[in-house]
Parts: sequence; structure tokens; C-alpha cells
Amino acid sequence: MHTSEIKDEISKIIRLMQNDRIPKYLDKLERYIQELELKNPTRADLFKLILEVIKNEEDKFGLPEHLPAGESIDEEEIKKRAEEQSGIIGRVVISKTTPATPYTFSFWIKYDKECHLQPGDMVKVRLGKDKCVAVVEKVEAVSDIPDPITAYYSWSYGEPTQEMPTAKPIIRKCDARVVFRSDQKHVPFIEPYEVYLSEADEIEEALNSQIEEKHRVLIGFTRDAFGTMVPVFGDFRYLFGYRAGHVNISGKSGVAGKTSYALFLIASALSTAKKLGSEGYSLACIAFNVKERDLLTVKDFPYGDMKEAIELLSKESELELDARMWGKAYDLGIDPIEIFSNAEIFQPGVSAEPTKYHFGLQDILNAGVDVFMCMFNPEDIDDKMESLIYSIEVVYRDGKTTFDQLINDLTIQINRSQRQHISIGGVPHHVSTIGKFLNRLNKILRSLSNCITRSQPKGHPIEIEKLEDGDLYIIDIKPLADNGKRMVFLYIMKRLDEMLEAKKEGVPSIRIGSTEVDLELFPSRVAVFVDELNKFAPSGRSKSPIKSSIIDIVARGRSIGLTLIGAEQLASQLDEEILVNTSTYLVGKQENVELTNKFYKWISEGLKDRVFYLQPGELVLSHERHAAPIVIRFPRPLHRVEE
Repeated sequence: MHTSEIKDEISKIIRLMQNDRIPKYLDKLERYIQELELKNPTRADLFKLILEVIKNEEDKFGLPEHLPAGESIDEEEIKKRAEEQSGIIGRVVISKTTPATPYTFSFWIKYDKECHLQPGDMVKVRLGKDKCVAVVEKVEAVSDIPDPITAYYSWSYGEPTQEMPTAKPIIRKCDARVVFRSDQKHVPFIEPYEVYLSEADEIEEALNSQIEEKHRVLIGFTRDAFGTMVPVFGDFRYLFGYRAGHVNISGKSGVAGKTSYALFLIASALSTAKKLGSEGYSLACIAFNVKERDLLTVKDFPYGDMKEAIELLSKESELELDARMWGKAYDLGIDPIEIFSNAEIFQPGVSAEPTKYHFGLQDILNAGVDVFMCMFNPEDIDDKMESLIYSIEVVYRDGKTTFDQLINDLTIQINRSQRQHISIGGVPHHVSTIGKFLNRLNKILRSLSNCITRSQPKGHPIEIEKLEDGDLYIIDIKPLADNGKRMVFLYIMKRLDEMLEAKKEGVPSIRIGSTEVDLELFPSRVAVFVDELNKFAPSGRSKSPIKSSIIDIVARGRSIGLTLIGAEQLASQLDEEILVNTSTYLVGKQENVELTNKFYKWISEGLKDRVFYLQPGELVLSHERHAAPIVIRFPRPLHRVEE
């Protein structure tokens, strides 16, 4: 158990002592642990560890060691308190209306006002020597009263102020989905097994035992029934290639925390990659700042280091949970302050500053015709216009022609021509098509003057080829018009695609334009975060000049180590092929009407109800290596804790 966890458990146990839920005297606590060991050995072991820590403290955390003189241990009270901590809450029920399957079952909960379960909680079923851990998907309370009319008449003919002499029994029934079985069998339950509250070590085994320790990436936290924080890991190979790839985060803007979660995942992934570097699992990340200043302030920490951050957060009651999560993450080697302090931020601008980027005609043509075309509106690109642009690429991709020279040359040809068609690259094009092209291009160059140079053949594009293991590049595209956002995004994705494919094939270097790029230090994997992904690859027949290119890159990306961390408000507005190729889904607070879309079928109806009530910092997670969706938490980003 990590230091932060021990401190957390001590504080919880002290609160329980103060509330008389467990013995407050240490000698009485020892007897309590003995009784608890008969009912729940795992929980008893935790209490032993906590007791040892308490005894080693000089002031014993202010707890008295011995019962007052004349008092003795009440054995009945000890047994009662131990029963509360034993964890048994009900039994599996197999009936005509609630049949068990290999992956789902129902159970009832004992009548105890202190015992509560909600969708997303974890429970354990003991199967003799084996065990099963399951996630609760639905909770219902029912009685034998057939209808509201009967209830009305039975309550003194609808007199609400009356108290009934006997309480009607209320039965709570839960539906659960299997997350883990230690016997690895795929068979339904055939006995009314005991159901227990979950415990941290069992949840951790259920969620993480299928992932080799060296491949574990912290992707969030959950809590056991006693409030202990449990880390949830994903598999590096299934998040960032080559087994699978791509992460998608959806949810309402402002409350789902999509960008905050992406930053948490990036910090965790880059920290993990450091440990895997010797095994060839190098990783770098690129994040596009699409709106507001979400990503441009990631280096503005009000803390000197992680220890100071955790200490200060723990002193604020509303930030205590964040302190616990960051403490656990830091114990696991994750340091967002170190990761983000070294981030490089690039912004558009036609200047010689190293952090400013802009493009010339040759930069764009070298990246591909589709990068050039994506600057145009979709309705402007018909077959004639597309053919013309391909001809322009053949003739003017020469390393020296500028945008101004291209416009001037085509204008001269139109003015001098006495025919309706002009040959460019051996292909005839109608003068009206060329005129339309020039008209649109001039408008584009005016709207993108902050990221395109007209007078130079080459600008200063972001030097993606200099990316190394552990790097984080933040590229600001918010100031750009939509066509500029598309162009920069596709330019970066295509460059990454070229280099990662060559890297995977073991090619030592690759030619980009007129430059030979050494790939020795280039990472084997790159993750790209972009918000509002649906604008680049919208669903259905919605037009986007880069949609087909992005779909193609995503379809083959995981095999070369190029993965997307995409986010959008509504997953239903994102192209289906991108979702199909995604291995990890996260959903934050969302409207019920959106949850009716077929994409959300992986979430059970009970959990869908919970989605509407998710709080900031909570997400429903589905990961390739987990058997069922679960509810996770993540901490606030340290540069925005006050928001």
C-alpha cells in the first residue's frame, strides 16, 4: 500500500472511530480485528496495517491506547461492528424474471438503511475457493404492494400524517455484469451465492490482472465500498498501438471535463512511456488547442512541484479527493508538472520566432494535394477543380514557386489565351475553372494571412520531425479560420503517418520535401489529441474536405503507432468508421436524447441513467482489456484547480 493510501485509510478509520462505527480504543480495536478476521480476512489485514502505523506514531494520532479503568470489552458490540465491516450485503437470486447468464446476474440486498449501492459500484461474489467481481448496472426498490391505489388505501385511506404500526418490507434488487472471475469460466451462477461489498485489492485484481505490469497506463480511479481509492489501468499496447488504438471522449461541454481528462491521460501515458523506453515503447504527444485557451496555460502551475501541490490540495476540503488521486498517481511515477513544464507551444504567425508557424506553397504541396484542397470549401471542389489542383501540383511543386507567383502565372495565362482551355501539366482546363480557382485562392490567402506566406516558397512549418520520446507539442489553431484548422491538422497527421510508417518498417531516414530526416530518435508512437473531432470527420453524408483522409489514417494508425485522442460533445456527430476503430471510449455527463443513439449501446440502460447525473471528474469507461464498462474518476488538472 502506498503512503498516500495509508494516510487516507488512517483518516477514514479515525472518522469511523469518532462516529463510534468501530472501537476508538486501540486495545479494543485489536479485539475487533480478531473478530473481523473470521468474517473478512482481507479487510482485517488492512486494519492490522493501519493499527501498526498508528502505534508507530508518537502521539498515536491522538487515539487512547486502553479502555478507561472499570470498563470491559463488550463482545456483542464487537461482533456487531465486525459484521458491519464484513461486507456481506445479499445473495444472488435466480428466478423466472431474473435468469442468470454467463455474464450477468441479479441479487437482493439486505434490509439495512446503512447499506447502499448505486449503478457503477462494484460487488464481489464468493464462489467457494474462487470469486467473481461485478459492476452494478441497475438498482431497484420494490415491495409486494401491487399498485399505487392499494398503497393509498392501505395508508389510512390516503392520510399521509399517519404512521403505520408495521413497516412494509422493501426489497432492493440489483442487476450486475461480470467484470472478472478467478476461475475464468463462462457459465451462469446456479446457486444463491453470497454477495459482498467490494474491496480495493479485489477490484484492482479484477480490472488490472489481465494487463502486464510493465504495460499498465493509469487511466483513472474507482473506489471500493469502503472509500479506498483504486487505480484503474489501461494497456499501453491497446491504447497507443500496435494491438489496438485510439481513445474517444464525449460529453457536454463545460461539465464532462473532456480536455481535463485528455491532459490527465497524456501525463500518465508519457510517464509510462519513460519506463518502457528500453523496450522500444517510446511515445510523444501532440495536442491541438481548438477553442479558448484550454491548452495554452498548461505550464502555469501555482505549485513548485508535486509534493507541494498534493500538500496544498489536501488542506482544501473540496480538493481533498483530487489530492488523494494525485498522491496515488505521483506514487505511481506520474508527474504532470514535470511533463507539462517541458511542453513546447506553437502558435500561428508569419515571423521568424521559433514558436511561430506558417506555411508556403511548397510546404503545402509537399504534404500532398489533399492538404492543399482542404483549404477550399467542400462545395467548391468538384471534379474540374480537383483535376486542376492535381495539375498545379505537378507543375508548381518545384521548391521555388510562391503563392503570389502561382496566381500571377495563372492570371497571365488566362489573359494571353485565345482559347477556352489552357494546358497545365499536359491536361487541358477551362479558363472559367482556373478563374474560379484564382478567386477562391485569393479569398483563402486573405483569411489565412496569419499562417500562410504569399511571398516565400517555404514558410516555417512545425518541425514534427524533431519530435522525440516524451515530448509534448501543443499546437494552437484557435486563431485560424476553419479551413486553416483543417489544413494544419491534416498536414501534421500526414507527416506523422509518413514518419511512423517508415519507423515501423525500420527505415533509418525519410525524405520530406527536399530534406532528409533521420528517424533514429523519432518516437515509435505518437498520440494526437484534438477536441471537436466531429468537425474534421462528421457523421453520415456531412461534407468535410479531410474526412476521407482522417478515416484512412485512423483505420491504419494503430498498426503504425499513430493514435487519436479525440473529443467531441456528441459522439453521434462523429463518423462511424472512426468510432469502430476506437479501442477506448469515455462518456461524461450527457443528455438522454443523445444516449439513445446506437453508439451508446455498449452502456447498459441502468448505467445510461447514471450518465445523466455524472459529476465533473466522473466518466463511464469502456476499454478493450476490461470485460465491462465502469465508472471512473480523474483529478482536476493542476493548472486549473480553482476553476
